[in-house]
Amino acid sequence: MSPNLQNKPTTFAQKNMQIRPNLIKSISFTLLGASAGYAYHRFVGCDSGGCAIAGNPVLSSVWGAAMGFFSFQSFFNPKSKNTKMNIQEFVAKGAIIIDVRSPEEFSMGQISGSVNIPLQELVSRFSEIEGMHSPIIFCCASGNRSGQATHYAQGRNLECINGGGWSSLQRLL
Repeated sequence: MSPNLQNKPTTFAQKNMQIRPNLIKSISFTLLGASAGYAYHRFVGCDSGGCAIAGNPVLSSVWGAAMGFFSFQSFFNPKSKNTKMNIQEFVAKGAIIIDVRSPEEFSMGQISGSVNIPLQELVSRFSEIEGMHSPIIFCCASGNRSGQATHYAQGRNLECINGGGWSSLQRLL
């Protein structure tokens, strides 16, 4: 065997795993999220019928799949890992901090000068965010929702970073 062929993948699966190492993990998290969403519907549900997501097994599963996928992107995507240096670089550029928690959560404590735009309103208020003409640091309670907001905004070419949980971010500022 020639030396340049010794470590080359030989099967289609080996080639695919080499090209897309995170694909299996991403699919696994999506399926895990869908299973969790269905389990939530099945075991917790909503007896009143007023719950748009928890009352429907399909919507619960789809919502869970989306959360699983975005959780994978937030926690395991190397681009979403931030350091104190990255945060401080954004602050030096005049970044605006957007807290994507609910208004109720925001009212219980927030970073001084931060703007509250709940994750559920992000899409409908995105032109407002673009109009700020500044880099954005997203934060929330734990970093999951801010990771979703960052993923969405970066996909629309906005200069932004996931600051993680607001209390942790406050200590870095």
